[in-house]
Amino acid sequence: MTDSYEAVLSAICQRVRVRHLDLIARFGIERVMSAIEDIAGQFRGVQLDEIGTSDVSCWVHDMERSLSR
Repeated sequence: MTDSYEAVLSAICQRVRVRHLDLIARFGIERVMSAIEDIAGQFRGVQLDEIGTSDVSCWVHDMERSLSR
């Protein structure tokens, strides 16, 4: 079983780079990276068969809500 942390981290980072650079402008790179790492951290020791685009969308949306609080 391989850990999915890196795959989730990479997927979210890619989505932020491509579609959500505004999050970095609004909250700063440190806070955004910390939020991404928090979400990806939930998948340490977990094996995901695949990561769908809807999964990434939900994670980014959750991250944005968390940062807005």
